[in-house]
Amino acid sequence: MATANRIEGIGGGSGRGPMGVSVRSKSVDTGTKRMVKKQNKAAESYKIKDLDALEKGRNARAKAKIAADAAAKKKTNKDMAKGATAATGGIAAGLVIIEKAKSKTKPKPVTKKK
Repeated sequence: MATANRIEGIGGGSGRGPMGVSVRSKSVDTGTKRMVKKQNKAAESYKIKDLDALEKGRNARAKAKIAADAAAKKKTNKDMAKGATAATGGIAAGLVIIEKAKSKTKPKPVTKKK
């Protein structure tokens, strides 16, 4: 590629960013391939990114998280209210049963005389 036609920020490998490296896999050892792979991965961070799109996505994820947290809190509050109602009803029913048991007169045990 001629330097006059070169696009700024693109260099090295054809899609690997400005510091991308290309090797023929048959002519290098495994360690070199690993190093090239790491370098190409690092070169991805130098690519020009659409910052507006990144910020838009970040804001959308934040709003979705807030909405999910609010829904979970609302559900928890609803469940707690249900549980409190059930517990109150259960306690009241238990008290009624105890009161009925207290109000009944128990027969006195009969003792046999010898």
